[in-house]
Amino acid sequence: MLLDPLFNWFLSHQIPFIYLSTIVTLPSVLLYIAEIVTVLRHKQLHNSFYALFIARAFADLLHTLNSYFALKLPVAFGASLSGIYVMLPNLVLRLSFFVAIYSFQAINLATVFVSVNRLSAVLTPLSHEKLWNVVLLPVAVLVIFVTPLLALVFAFQMSVTLVPTLKASSSSFRLGESAETNFAPLVSVIFSFVATISLLLCLLLNFGTLAVLRQRRWRRSSILPMESESQRTERKLGIYTLCTFAGHMTVSLLMIGMSICARLGFPTAVESLYAQYACAMDWCTVVLSSWLLLWASSSFRQQLVDDLMPKWAKKWLLTNSTITAANDHRIVAANGATIIWDERRKTEIG
Repeated sequence: MLLDPLFNWFLSHQIPFIYLSTIVTLPSVLLYIAEIVTVLRHKQLHNSFYALFIARAFADLLHTLNSYFALKLPVAFGASLSGIYVMLPNLVLRLSFFVAIYSFQAINLATVFVSVNRLSAVLTPLSHEKLWNVVLLPVAVLVIFVTPLLALVFAFQMSVTLVPTLKASSSSFRLGESAETNFAPLVSVIFSFVATISLLLCLLLNFGTLAVLRQRRWRRSSILPMESESQRTERKLGIYTLCTFAGHMTVSLLMIGMSICARLGFPTAVESLYAQYACAMDWCTVVLSSWLLLWASSSFRQQLVDDLMPKWAKKWLLTNSTITAANDHRIVAANGATIIWDERRKTEIG
């Protein structure tokens, strides 16, 4: 195959990629968890968008943490962990397969509903929240978390074993299906089908959202040149949805590529794509979704900082804050005393 040298290079550098991914992923996991806690703590964030954000965040975190058990740790520390994994009951290994299948399907479904949410927000801004709270949000939660349970039919009938990896190291391994059962091709087809359908749906939904936003922005600019804070937030959340969809689209294309290569009989390509799948999943889901939200919503960012900042730091900022007034006078609170400073004359006033 023409791309075999490239695939072999990816396989031989699998462990450094895992280390690099972990350096970025672990802080993102902590940020993701902090964002979930922030949403749950504050009622002003209890809306349909953040409910779907938590649903997808849960699936993202579940998939990422499971990837360490199923792939990353066995590949990076196979010599130390092989003895432990051999002693594990096959039910535990099957459970890992189920979590991988379940969380992947949940992520795709949640991404579709996030795209629907943003489209409905721009189409029906006045009745948007009522529509979601009464009808769409309960349906979304059921579809996202109940539908993937069908994976139980396959996952707990599979016989899972430790499969040596290609070119990573002599002791590296990953979890894979043994020769006793043959459900892996069917699971791969289901993965690819769900990824393709969700990809097409999200493309249509996001294209519709962008078209409506562009039309409304053009109309508004002819009347009011400046957009309000709420309009700016809605626009940024639309961009956030589009960017996170692009990340999930990358993962879906990777999964579809693995399925196609397996059917065409290119085992090296399949192994190479699978080796990078977990790292790509981390970057395109957990990392992208967690950090980009800080940019998309300034009110959420401020609330998160307030929650995470220690009380002594808040007190220090409050007592040493500086307020610049429109008349170039600056009011400085220092050690409890108030001083009015004239910026132009560089002197105290009173």
